[in-house]
Amino acid sequence: MDAEWIAFDEGLKPAIRRSVDPSDLPRVEAQMQATGAVVLRASRTALIESREQGVLYVARSVEHAAALREAEEGVLPGRSSAPDARGHHREVGRLLGFPACCVEAFLDRLDRGVDRLDAGGPTGLAEDYVAARGAWVRPADARVNPLLMAVRAQLVSFYPCRYDCPAAVGFAEAVRAALAARQPRTATSLLALLSRPVAIAPDGARALVALDAGGSTVERAAAPRRSDGGSDPRDVALAATLPGARVSAGGALDRAATVLPVWCVDFGAPAPAEAGLG
Repeated sequence: MDAEWIAFDEGLKPAIRRSVDPSDLPRVEAQMQATGAVVLRASRTALIESREQGVLYVARSVEHAAALREAEEGVLPGRSSAPDARGHHREVGRLLGFPACCVEAFLDRLDRGVDRLDAGGPTGLAEDYVAARGAWVRPADARVNPLLMAVRAQLVSFYPCRYDCPAAVGFAEAVRAALAARQPRTATSLLALLSRPVAIAPDGARALVALDAGGSTVERAAAPRRSDGGSDPRDVALAATLPGARVSAGGALDRAATVLPVWCVDFGAPAPAEAGLG
């Protein structure tokens, strides 16, 4: 199941961007071209989590794919950035069809450093943690849960500005509906997984948690699992520390082995009736 590809195929996204192991580029490129899509390669590799990755830009026209490639050329991950990095990132977000408000929230984090919570705060935090702290609300809408992308569980491929952002929720619901029309059982199981509360640590480790009826205590915790059944060892280690932890009204857990607390996003909290989950 590839929700992002379905979103593109259904016309919900104007383009998608894929990072691929360089040795696998020809296969993935041919696979996408076989669908009739235009596929262009980045002129150089990106460095993602210390790994060289080829980048593919997929769109319905050569012009759109080329514009996306050009926009990201100056801001490829792990490479030197163009002087107007902010403008490049904004254009990449626009060409990928991300909500403008979510793109602007990302740019605000970029200005101060995506690895810090505020301009005067410590650096070196995981970007997922920083984005989650900024987007935190209660209740959080499960459809815009971006914290399980590593195990390929997602309806969105961007950081929402808030976990109740109307633009992000509207897009995610359209993707969910498209997936449900094609693969109803998959859509149901995916939403069930995305609806689990997630705890995330400053280093990016995360765990799926079960909260008590009041949502104030962690009863159980487990590391997210990949399709092969494996889990990130950091996630396993974090999950082992969480049972019994108290959750504050603002989301902080009282089981922190670091200066900053582990944070809990309750995607399992009841959503407003108009959100379509109740």
